[in-house]
Amino acid sequence: MPADILPVIFGDEVEAYGFARLFHETYGITAHVVAPYPRGPINNSRILTRELVGRGVLSSSKLIPVMNRIATEHPGKRLIGLINSDRGIEVMTHHAGEVDPAWFLPIATPEAVDLANSKEEMARVYEELGLAAPPRATLSLAQPDTWEAALAMDTFPVVIKPSHQRDLVTYRTAGLHKVETADSAPQLRARLEELAAAGAKSELIIQQLIPGDDTCQWVVNGYVDRSGAVTAAGSGQVLLGLHHPMYLGNAGFIMLNREGRFVEDAIRVVQRVGLRGFFSMDVKVDPRTGTAYWLDLNPRAGRGHYYLKVGGVNLATALVDDLEGTRGHSQRVTEDGIFRILPASLLSHRYLRDPALYAEVKRITRARKPVDPLNYAADRNLKRTLYRLIHDRREAKAMRTYYPRVTRSGF
Repeated sequence: MPADILPVIFGDEVEAYGFARLFHETYGITAHVVAPYPRGPINNSRILTRELVGRGVLSSSKLIPVMNRIATEHPGKRLIGLINSDRGIEVMTHHAGEVDPAWFLPIATPEAVDLANSKEEMARVYEELGLAAPPRATLSLAQPDTWEAALAMDTFPVVIKPSHQRDLVTYRTAGLHKVETADSAPQLRARLEELAAAGAKSELIIQQLIPGDDTCQWVVNGYVDRSGAVTAAGSGQVLLGLHHPMYLGNAGFIMLNREGRFVEDAIRVVQRVGLRGFFSMDVKVDPRTGTAYWLDLNPRAGRGHYYLKVGGVNLATALVDDLEGTRGHSQRVTEDGIFRILPASLLSHRYLRDPALYAEVKRITRARKPVDPLNYAADRNLKRTLYRLIHDRREAKAMRTYYPRVTRSGF
């Protein structure tokens, strides 16, 4: 890797550390992390430098000046902008022309990002490509006359989620969640009235709840270079998700899939949308019929992106090849493995009820322990070890509190 490249990561969560680890173990480089506050994943680390800038770093009024200042402070460096926030991606995309040319931003056009972030428009894309999307209705919380189609759906229970991810930030104080459920029309109406009364004006997607526990969920992630070629991609089966309300919808364990299930269809989707840079997708398989329903496309790497490295797919090399204008081989998963951000002790019969799946998990874990992205041999010290122990205890407690046993819906 040329010495003039500096990865700059905006974030403070597991995915931010995952990016830093990727660049350190691949190229031996120390990344620069820009975060609002000190947080466990990025604290006390030798593989990154940390800059704390306070609240609001992802607003255009703060993010763009910070990026231009960093360019001024690092003359001669080619800066790589890495971010895993919907809001941050939108700001970078819509204000890319205001950023110093020293920055390489692995992002798509505003039109492609807006399309990817619109759940209603993406459902149409899936259907145009012959892929299944759950039955759904859309409504505006600010216009109660738009609620009736959703209330008249004959597919209860349903999932409630904002049509645009940016609304999660705007209306979080009004109680808007990333995803929640309603078992009946009266329950849905009551929830809509509650959100509207609290001041939320979001557009919502009300879609059929596809049955099946967390093991029916799949993820597909990858990288699209500037020419539109998908140079890195892989998929994995979720074994258990996070169930704390703030992180619902994120995977806690991912088992790599060497057959590349869903990868080719995912490539068709991202190329139809016109994405560039990172992408992450969610698919749920209906256990009754085997039908795969395509749920979300995110124009970013995803919180658990490091799972691809566990399977032999390196997003850092894909990105650097793109920056350098070189084309390496098209990376796909070649190794068995399990990614984890939950305690390994939760990989048990308690949550893995399918005997065949449990046996496969045991076979893989006997050969190779689940990989925690925060547990990096080159970055171990007492404070980080204590943080990981506390983190595992906290996650185990959250599972006992919010998902003590498997349910048929995963909620």
